[in-house]
Amino acid sequence: MLSLKVLILLAIVFSLVRTSFSFGPACSAQVESEPADLSRTIIVADNSSKIQDAINSAAPGDTVYVKDGIYDEQLLINKSLTLTGQNSSATVIEGPLDKNTITVTADNVTISGFTVEKWGNPTMPLYWGIVLQNTHEATISDNVLTENFGGVEIAGGFNNIVEHNLITGNRYGVFLSTFLENGETRIFATNNTVFDNVVSDSVWNGVELDWGGGNVIYENTIVNSTAWGLEIPAYSPSLNNVIYHNNFIDNAHSVEEGSTSYQAYGPLPNSWDFQGEGNYWSDYKGMDEDHDGIGDTPVKTDYGTIDYDPLMGNFSDITASTFHFGVVSNSSIISSDFEVNGTEADLSMNILPTGNSTGFCRVTIPKKAIAEPYQIELDGKIVSYPQAKELSSSNNTDECLYVEIGSGQHTLEIIGTETVSEFQLTSLAVFGTLTLLVFALLKKRERSRQNRYSNLPLV
Repeated sequence: MLSLKVLILLAIVFSLVRTSFSFGPACSAQVESEPADLSRTIIVADNSSKIQDAINSAAPGDTVYVKDGIYDEQLLINKSLTLTGQNSSATVIEGPLDKNTITVTADNVTISGFTVEKWGNPTMPLYWGIVLQNTHEATISDNVLTENFGGVEIAGGFNNIVEHNLITGNRYGVFLSTFLENGETRIFATNNTVFDNVVSDSVWNGVELDWGGGNVIYENTIVNSTAWGLEIPAYSPSLNNVIYHNNFIDNAHSVEEGSTSYQAYGPLPNSWDFQGEGNYWSDYKGMDEDHDGIGDTPVKTDYGTIDYDPLMGNFSDITASTFHFGVVSNSSIISSDFEVNGTEADLSMNILPTGNSTGFCRVTIPKKAIAEPYQIELDGKIVSYPQAKELSSSNNTDECLYVEIGSGQHTLEIIGTETVSEFQLTSLAVFGTLTLLVFALLKKRERSRQNRYSNLPLV
């Protein structure tokens, strides 16, 4: 059987590698037209061609598709377009030391499928892998950002999305700040989404909300930051941000004084929970006497910010077609499957509790995916109350179930009535479940990059 580390590595690759495209034979200036919307695909065939040349020749709405290779470039995207790499592990952009690698100044830009990296320069530290400068509706997804001063910066602008990226070994992972228009007007970063990223081994903060409000930070795994997993600085007027379903694991200030956690840092008023579920904190010592997967006592961060509903296990999202099954568990989900067979719908998970501990799963099921009544099986045997129970948080749209699981590997199945045609099920993926096993994998990374940054000012 494959080792757990190999399985998790495969999960990372699966979540980062995008669907392959077939554009015909390669040539450095190949253009394909799409009659329906008049958009084109411009192909950069190899690193003898320039990505910036393709961007310059593109029209708004076009796609620039970059084939595998190492590209030593600094890019400026000043028009609405899609920039897509063939494979995030093999399509590499190595930026200059003293400039941002990719700067975006236009709205409606998508960047996906790249590794963006550089070696940090301690004398010129403030340069980023990807920076959005007062842009709106941009999407940064399915990339690897590593060894930059910062991975992604949203400098002003709204409705941008940073999702499904592996952001590792930077000084900052994701940074939300302001944009100075004409050197005078300060434009805040507002209503942006940072979703389902793995942010690891940051030399300072994993995520920082420096200037902005109304942003949503959720379903990220933030692990092994030298400073805070997430910081909202004391001087910052960052208000009304919502932070939930994140996994904060072994960030450097993960020490406990009473009921105070130091993995995150931020003033009021920002929300650290949403609809009765907060974040997972690896240093949480509270109890779960009512066995619902939510800690009985709040987590308090600095400035009195409180996560009222801390999770007792890592949060994962199992996605099938348009349906999302939220899972809180102290166990690792090795694999999952959602099947429709006639009038029956079946969600199954292959689960391995960590160590010799007794495991549990809190599963939120959209009733549009699986309808009542539910049958819960563990290793093919039906289980019932009190080992399995419905929680009071269930409502008209979602069923919330709690199942206790013994030590060792098990298969958990939740079976109900089919409410969606099998022909509507187009994909199945597990996001946000990397957590502890990803941490174990990434802990083995070479730590020399931290030494390169160790003398930098704490900006």
